[in-house]
Amino acid sequence: MRLFPAIILLLVGCAVKKLPDTDTNNSEHALKTSNNEILFLNFEFFNRNNLPDSITLLNSNKVQGKSNDKSVSSSYLPGDLKLSIYNKDELVLTELRIGDPLRKQVESFNPDGTIESVKIELEKAQFFIRINYNPAFDRVFIYKTEENGKFTELFNMKLEL
Repeated sequence: MRLFPAIILLLVGCAVKKLPDTDTNNSEHALKTSNNEILFLNFEFFNRNNLPDSITLLNSNKVQGKSNDKSVSSSYLPGDLKLSIYNKDELVLTELRIGDPLRKQVESFNPDGTIESVKIELEKAQFFIRINYNPAFDRVFIYKTEENGKFTELFNMKLEL
């Protein structure tokens, strides 16, 4: 019976896996696996009634830090934007869904205490994105979701930071 605890101890000891030592001199590995910079891109979106919509980049900035990555939604509503960032080999590195910046929902209280929600269509709006920077970022594309679900390119620019 005294042999049973020794066998359990031996099995537990064998099951423990030694984690590899971290080499502080391996800076190349550290650069590939973590980048502590956030990329901010600030845009202005114009809806010009009889002309095609347009988007302009107002400014871009890289700062120290880490952002929580947002998941990509597979369902886009008409008017939503899709931002895609490609590398030099034209592979998508990141994609974000941006709700229609020209459509705002405003809520207010009525005198009877009920809440009223009104959707407002804007002619122009500013919006920004914040993502973890990747040195492989090369080009930014922004597409608008049309009524039929297809995407129309509104913006295409080489990133030069």
